Amino acid sequence: MTAGRPRTAGRPRFELDEGTRQLRRGTVLIGGSPLRVVRLSPSGAAVLAAGLRGIEVPGPQAEALLERLVDGGLIHDRPEPSVEAGRRATVVIPARDEGRRIGSLVGALRAEVAEVIVVDDGSDDDTREAATGAGATVIAHDSPRGPAAARNTGLRVVETELVMMLDADCLPPGPGRLDRLAAVIETGGASLVAPRVVGAAVGEGRWGRVVSGYEAGSGPLDMGSRPSPVGPGRRVCFLPSAAMLARTDDLVAVGGFDEELRYGEDVDLVIRLDRAGKRCRYEPAVTVEHLPRTGPLGFLEQRFRYGGSAVDLDRRHPGAVAPARGTRLGLAAALSVPFIGPLAVTALGLRSGRRLAADGRFAPRQAVAVTLGAQLEGVAGIGRLLAREWLPLTVLLLTRRRLRRLALLPLAALLADELPGRRPALKVGLGLLARASYAAGLWSRAVETRRFGALLPRFGSGRRP
Repeated sequence: MTAGRPRTAGRPRFELDEGTRQLRRGTVLIGGSPLRVVRLSPSGAAVLAAGLRGIEVPGPQAEALLERLVDGGLIHDRPEPSVEAGRRATVVIPARDEGRRIGSLVGALRAEVAEVIVVDDGSDDDTREAATGAGATVIAHDSPRGPAAARNTGLRVVETELVMMLDADCLPPGPGRLDRLAAVIETGGASLVAPRVVGAAVGEGRWGRVVSGYEAGSGPLDMGSRPSPVGPGRRVCFLPSAAMLARTDDLVAVGGFDEELRYGEDVDLVIRLDRAGKRCRYEPAVTVEHLPRTGPLGFLEQRFRYGGSAVDLDRRHPGAVAPARGTRLGLAAALSVPFIGPLAVTALGLRSGRRLAADGRFAPRQAVAVTLGAQLEGVAGIGRLLAREWLPLTVLLLTRRRLRRLALLPLAALLADELPGRRPALKVGLGLLARASYAAGLWSRAVETRRFGALLPRFGSGRRP
């Protein structure tokens, strides 16, 4: 962010994250990812209040404070859309056997951007001819090399400041959406930003309609409805390469996509950008529709491959793709809930909250709120862990009478994720299939490589949230 950016008068420059709570007249904030408490001086609270109302407060100290709150996920920048920013961007589309739809995609994009580059990754159909006829610059691979290699081939010839990676099975973004994403980069200081990728409700046949209905709210590329900073340990830990906009120089500086990864190359890219000190952002106010898998085997194979990719990612970046994060107290609370009930979480929260307040920096109410929130996050994380990565262990729990109650955690996590929306029974069934397929891919790859780091959660002491 840059001090003194021009803004429309009265337009809010920032907004609070929906999970952030303000206490003591705005001098205490609780929220963020991971959960934290931030205490502000009265002048700091005034800076934040001005930013939330759209009033400029220039100066390096004010900007540094707001940047820290944005990076912590407590507030979010709301940059004004750049006018015709798309004209400073090139779209790179990796394509293989996409002759049926590549022409319409290129045609819709040509009016929005400086150039469209289609990398034909060894197609056997008329992809090359259709893309050329629609006005794209086409680069062809003699044989298939994978989407990561295709994106890198396009990246090498991009001459514009911005580059957008867009998969051929995405529908064209609407007018002005690229400008809105570009504003997050140009005025928000991000190197990489991605829209919300939702399943397109265009499935063919009975199965296609079922899957498209499910993925419209539970797709593997959908990061949810809340904006967020992105990186390991965050609420949003990666951005799908199906649709993302980036600074060209920053992608080139980190070496582009890892061509050895057939799946998970987008997770790897975000980790490397994060470690290079570059900001990645998720902006769900912009949406891009993605075509779902067309058959049951494709639906299950996709999840299976995603599970296996976690093992390869953990080998490259140990601990960065941990399936759950939290505190040891949160773990203890999660494991005791099925036996003792919510009193376990409350008792542990009160105990650790008093410890946190003992040094005088936090009021007891603030300390208990933070520790209770962290432990509840731990309970939810363990539930989701048992419902997906540790699903084989959950099945074993069901065979042990004394431990069967622990299966309530993954069941609660599954229901909480899948019940909202239409046709809940169908969503729960597909959600269970998706999780089982992911777990099968993860465990089979872990056994094959004898690497089990991707199965291990990361827990801290929780003494200093």
